[in-house]
Amino acid sequence: MTPTKVLKHRHHNNFHRSIEADYFVVDLSDDRYPRNIFWADGRTRDAYTKFRDVVVFDVTYMTNKFKIPFSPFIEVNHHGQSILLGGALLENEKEETFEWLLEHFLKCMFDKYRKAIITDRDKAMGNAIRKVFPKTRHRICSWHIRKHETEHLQSYASRYSDFQETHKQWVNSDAVEQFETTWEDMYLKYEV
Repeated sequence: MTPTKVLKHRHHNNFHRSIEADYFVVDLSDDRYPRNIFWADGRTRDAYTKFRDVVVFDVTYMTNKFKIPFSPFIEVNHHGQSILLGGALLENEKEETFEWLLEHFLKCMFDKYRKAIITDRDKAMGNAIRKVFPKTRHRICSWHIRKHETEHLQSYASRYSDFQETHKQWVNSDAVEQFETTWEDMYLKYEV
């Protein structure tokens, strides 16, 4: 095994460690405490080079012992299996924090851009994605869309007996023209 290399970048307050193909970076505050930590192992970095279509990026907020956001990067391989590409512990969910994370994710993954990235609808995250991944398509996670559908469309379902069936036809449209026509019908009929 090669010795651990530790590099300090004075201008960025980051420590980098690379053990063979692993990647690890810590963003330090002015008083030298860790603010943000990102890591990925060599196997997942190798997998990233093989399956480069879509990555899922989400933040599980306040679900760990230390009450700080955990951000996994996940992709699906050709066997339909989820692969954890890397993870981060973040100080906060601000745009500049996401920029720091996404820049290191990109660097870690050999500066190879994805075709698409799927996230929740966080504005700061979306802004950071547009800056760091300008040619990558940003998509909203279908789970979050369905969650908001349930919350916001219940009043239409209770007022109109055929709303759910029409909505289902709209969501399951096979063609753009059918999608747009059904939306126009819903817009006029239900005042959506």
